[in-house]
Amino acid sequence: YLICALIRSPLGFYLSAVICCLTACSIPTIMAAAAGDYVGPRLAPAGLGFVTIFFGIGQALGPAVGGYLADTTRSFFIPFLLASAVSLAGMVSSLYLRKPSTVA
Repeated sequence: YLICALIRSPLGFYLSAVICCLTACSIPTIMAAAAGDYVGPRLAPAGLGFVTIFFGIGQALGPAVGGYLADTTRSFFIPFLLASAVSLAGMVSSLYLRKPSTVA
């Protein structure tokens, strides 16, 4: 998102799309593995469901909020900047997760 916000040309869009295509499919796999690591195999489906709720909320509200901001500001800069900030907040928040317990 930050690439689209900062490089305001078709190059920025294409570069962002390529990076997204190369990395987007890894997110569900990582979340499924992390759910198993953090809550154990018995509760992994519930943990993944909990995470999926937030994915769904973001996918439902993101386009509406982004569209409203784009219409209001007549630019995609603010929506892409907001998406970058939310992504950064998620990344920083993940640094505070406890270490998953290891099974010996």
